[in-house]
Amino acid sequence: MRPALPARRLVRGLADLAVRGSARGRRTADFEGAFAAALGTSEAVALPSVRLGLRRSLEFLRFPPASTILCTPLTVYPVIEAIRRASLRIRLVDVEPGSFCMDADAARAALSPDVRALLVTHLWGVPGDIGSLAQLAADHDLVLIEDASQCMGGEYGGRKVGTFGRVGLFSLGLTKTVTALSGAALVTDDRALGAELRAAASNLGATGRMDLARAATTALVLRAMTRPSLYRRGGSRIMDRMRRAGPAREGPGGEDPALQDGAGQGFGDRQADLALDSLRRFDGEYAHRGRISQRYRTGLGGLAGLEMAEIPADRRPGHWAFAVLHPRAADLQARLRAEGIDAVPSSVDACHELSGAPELRTPLPVASRLQRDCTCLPLHGTMSDAEVHRVIRAVRAFCGGG
Repeated sequence: MRPALPARRLVRGLADLAVRGSARGRRTADFEGAFAAALGTSEAVALPSVRLGLRRSLEFLRFPPASTILCTPLTVYPVIEAIRRASLRIRLVDVEPGSFCMDADAARAALSPDVRALLVTHLWGVPGDIGSLAQLAADHDLVLIEDASQCMGGEYGGRKVGTFGRVGLFSLGLTKTVTALSGAALVTDDRALGAELRAAASNLGATGRMDLARAATTALVLRAMTRPSLYRRGGSRIMDRMRRAGPAREGPGGEDPALQDGAGQGFGDRQADLALDSLRRFDGEYAHRGRISQRYRTGLGGLAGLEMAEIPADRRPGHWAFAVLHPRAADLQARLRAEGIDAVPSSVDACHELSGAPELRTPLPVASRLQRDCTCLPLHGTMSDAEVHRVIRAVRAFCGGG
């Protein structure tokens, strides 16, 4: 995926880092205020990672011992690890095939007296049925937490996703539509929770200058290598190596640094500058991505074997990714990549299938199929009409649609 910030802004960010550090200060506060205003919440807190925000929020909620959280298996494994570090149990439930989100009926069937919360993930830019899930939480006195990391700008019934629960989590990572190159923003209307998280964030120290410089450099390379001309001339191999060597999603037993409280892992003003710039550009970026998504829907509709998410009239997608499902997903990705198109598999882990976490293994057929059949087509704010046409033409040819 191509980073949202323009190359010149990334270069300026690198220059800033050469002369200034990234301690938490006024610009971080400015970003937190702007992000809260954009989401319509009373509080937003900038943090080093979604996982740290989730863990600290769960600790703040002080659930009884042996409490259980219901969540879907399609997430990144460190989210599971964050729940465990908060001394809570996990019960995985299946997803809806049309929305890619937690199935409310499956969640209802999984309820038991020890269940205290729902962790709902809006996957691949598609808003889930958060209305039904919020009602389920209210009916059973459960805490609702939303991971909207891949769905910034998404709405359900005119309300922003990420604002239905006690806590909303948003990644500000390298390829997100609002990016600080790394880090996260947590939103809430619970002022006590916001104050506690902000105090904790203030004790984390500054983000390392070299860490941010590496992230900015990676973003510049990704912007260049996803251009079709460079992608065909070796860019695909470079990007594959970068993905393998990039920020690791730690597996079972791994140590995720973002879950630790050591110095050098905070969120500082240089990141806030980038995030504010990205937030100002968001509406234009979102509109352009929306036009691309609509062209994909029009150009790829009705193809044999190809499925797309269902977007009901009362929902607005986040346009972070455009996921299609096909039973020969690996072949589709190989075909597109051979034509210079950066098509990638699912961006999350199927945690119920991880060999190193046998306690999570359970048959969840819809989630397994989505993970296996998913291909994320290119969706960048800088894609040209010609690039979009090439993708549509290549997918149609693969599916026999001419």
